[in-house]
Amino acid sequence: MILYLGNFIDDPRINPTFSHSLAKFLAQSFPLEIAGRAYSRPKRLREMVWALLTKKPDVLLVDAYATKAFWYLVIISLIARFRGIPFIPILHSGAWVARFETHRVFSKIALRKASHLVCTSEYLHMHLPSWTGQASAIHNFAEVPARYARARESFEGKVLWVREYQPRYGDELVLELANELEKRKLPIQICMVGPKKETLFQRWQGEVPPSVVLLDRYNPEDWYQLADDYSLFLNTTRQDSFPISLLEAQQLGLPVLSTAVGGIPELISPTSNGWLVAQEDVLAMADILESLVKAPEQIYAMSKAALAVGETFRWASQKAKWYELLAKFH
Repeated sequence: MILYLGNFIDDPRINPTFSHSLAKFLAQSFPLEIAGRAYSRPKRLREMVWALLTKKPDVLLVDAYATKAFWYLVIISLIARFRGIPFIPILHSGAWVARFETHRVFSKIALRKASHLVCTSEYLHMHLPSWTGQASAIHNFAEVPARYARARESFEGKVLWVREYQPRYGDELVLELANELEKRKLPIQICMVGPKKETLFQRWQGEVPPSVVLLDRYNPEDWYQLADDYSLFLNTTRQDSFPISLLEAQQLGLPVLSTAVGGIPELISPTSNGWLVAQEDVLAMADILESLVKAPEQIYAMSKAALAVGETFRWASQKAKWYELLAKFH
């Protein structure tokens, strides 16, 4: 039996996570149980620890984030080692590269004795410290229903941003970009969709540009429908591994304009299926959007390429790697 400890929050305020998708597909071939449904962090940790103390799985999968949930991993890894349970952390966050340096001792405690490490991007795999041991890159995947996919024939001046509102994802950069586009008198509208919208107002000092529409969290099906009205997907993140939202955007047929951080260059090929700019380079983003206004037809080839790339990151493309890894423990 596989025990998967992760972000399985069961709450209407939270969209299903990648963990839900991975668990669903793995359960088709392996006996699997999950823990981590509680919304409250302390309750979620308690649920995961209790599952680990009361069950004896063949192998433990555990979501490994480099932010606050990092401490979950430290505790869980110690219990797994004490009970002699093989465990496999799944590294999700682009912040791991910095965490290896700032929390070196605790990173070693959490990861050094792992049976294997799964990195969700080649970027993380390449930046693992030498002490981490056996590891492999198994990319994230997405499963957008085919009925929402279509090639964009021209750029119609509507740009979509979908992420949680927070500094790590560069939400304020979107407003800076909108101000720059208005200075250039470019007819472009940007729609931002995500949870915790109120936090942006706490940090942004000026007026929200009139060309920006701010929406709260949409469930996946709703934002897939919303995306049909848009020509391009904007990603302003400051750090990342291999974001699911970019996979979903491409499966929808939206070319991506993104910062070139973390594992994103593994997904976006400039002049092919999207555009990459340096972190926080608002002027470069504005230049690209201005070129699309002047030559809107160029979006078509980009959209077709985005659809093709998006199809290569479905479960079917990652399944064999997961099966090969987990078969060692059964």
